Amino acid sequence: MPSQPDAPELLRRLCEAHGISGREEAVRAILLEAIRDRVDACRIDSMGNLIAFKKGTGASRLRVLAAAHMDEVGLVITGAEDSGTLRFAKVGGIDDRVLPARMVLIGARRVPGVIGIKPVHLLERGERDRVPEARQLSIDVGASSRAEAERLAPRGETAMFASEFLTSAGGTAGASW
Repeated sequence: MPSQPDAPELLRRLCEAHGISGREEAVRAILLEAIRDRVDACRIDSMGNLIAFKKGTGASRLRVLAAAHMDEVGLVITGAEDSGTLRFAKVGGIDDRVLPARMVLIGARRVPGVIGIKPVHLLERGERDRVPEARQLSIDVGASSRAEAERLAPRGETAMFASEFLTSAGGTAGASW
């Protein structure tokens, strides 16, 4: 049997995989690799779900079902501005309050970007007291033109939040963003 990754290594790989809703291929590939030699059968259905079966070894007829999501919330690129910044829409339930200044990684190439907000000195009366809506924000990828931004992150590309995999002194592991 091929060597299997230990739990923290598998968790790290899963946390770092690009798996925005509807684009879970990378996560599914990691899971498939991890379970392939441990199950009796597995398949991917028409919706992209990974379904695995492991026959029991005991006399009991009881069955166990384990289910989990493979996807994560994220963003989808909806266009580019002449300035080179990117417009986006939210994918999943993301609170607008957590978006400004958040670092993102766009697409399989993981193009780095940061979600920008209107500078404080350009805010109009009353804007300082309101949370900006996602439609008022943009992603800066360092592009100087619309064409350059579209080459780096074409419309329809997804973006995940940049996170760091951390393990505490007590052994707790997870991703932080």
